[in-house]
This record gives sequence, structure tokens and C-alpha cells, in this order.
Amino acid sequence: MRWRIASDLHDEVGSNLSNIALLAHLGAAEKPASPRPRAEFAEINTVALQTANALRDLVWFINPECDTLDELVRQMEAVAQRLTPSLQVDFEAELQTGELEISLLFRRNVFFLYKEALHNALKHARAHHLAVRVRQKERILSVWIKDDGGGYDPQSVRRGHGLASMQRRADDLGGTLATITKPGQGSEIRLEAPLS
Repeated sequence: MRWRIASDLHDEVGSNLSNIALLAHLGAAEKPASPRPRAEFAEINTVALQTANALRDLVWFINPECDTLDELVRQMEAVAQRLTPSLQVDFEAELQTGELEISLLFRRNVFFLYKEALHNALKHARAHHLAVRVRQKERILSVWIKDDGGGYDPQSVRRGHGLASMQRRADDLGGTLATITKPGQGSEIRLEAPLS
């Protein structure tokens, strides 16, 4: 059933979103009497592409053929390249048992915590370079994400929804989440979680 849902989402919704994006792109390329329609078409194109990418992640998430550690790491690398095109991304993974089957809950929490960390580096840190390290040692997965952005003083920043969501996901995993940052020295996120 999970495979069928993933296939249907990809075939039906994904195809429709691709058509919307294409039509909006063509509309934006036209030369209308005023610049407003062109900007609106460009916005439609952007939203359609963002939604198509979110759908792609959802299809991957529910596909039972992706319930392995290898697949999780492959998707993490692909998402880093897709979400942060303006950053230089250095991605390294070292797995002992990549074909190890992992739970849907584990994949969900690790993946969405990771995406939030990438989003923060791109949107808030004004970084140019991002380093990602994924390590498996026996039954522990470690994920390390470091950017060269502006950093911040943790004592003076109010914890937003993103950081709180990341902490909840780490707690759901039975793992630990650490944020290491200083003004002018970038930020580092470290997750350690038992494989399940």
C-alpha cells in the first residue's frame, strides 16, 4: 500500500505540478503589457517547483523500498545539493552497514531535522560553505552539519520554531542534539541517535 501511494503521488500530483511550473515559466517569458503578470507567473513557477520538490521528498519518505540507511544517506546528499544551490557543499558519509533496515519513524525524524538545519544555514546564516558528515558506528548514527556563516550568540537569540522542532525530533529519536555557535564563527549542528 505504501508503494502504491508513493507511485500515485508521483504519477498524478507530480505530473500536474510539473505542468503548472512549465506553463508559469512560459507565461513569465511572454512580453505582457505590464510587468505585473510576468512577476505573478514567476511566483507561480517558484511555488509549483517548491511544492514538486516537497512532494518528491514525501514520495521518497513513504516508499518502502527506501527503508535502509543507505537510502537515507543518499537522499540527504541529494537534498543538500538541491536545497542549497548557492552554497558549496562538502558531503561525506561513512557507514558500516548501509543496507541496514531502519524504521519509518527514524527516517522521518532524521530527514526532517536535517532539512531544517540546511534551511537555517541557507536562510539565516548567510553561509558560503556547508560541510556535512554522516557516520555510523555500530548502532549509533551521527550527523554533523557545519556552516561558515555569521553565527550567533545562543544566549541572545530566542529559540524559534525551527530549533524547537529539531530538538523535538532528536528527543523522539532518543538522541542528543547540540548547537555550537559564536558570532562570526559559523554554526554547527550535531545529532547522535540510536538506529531503530
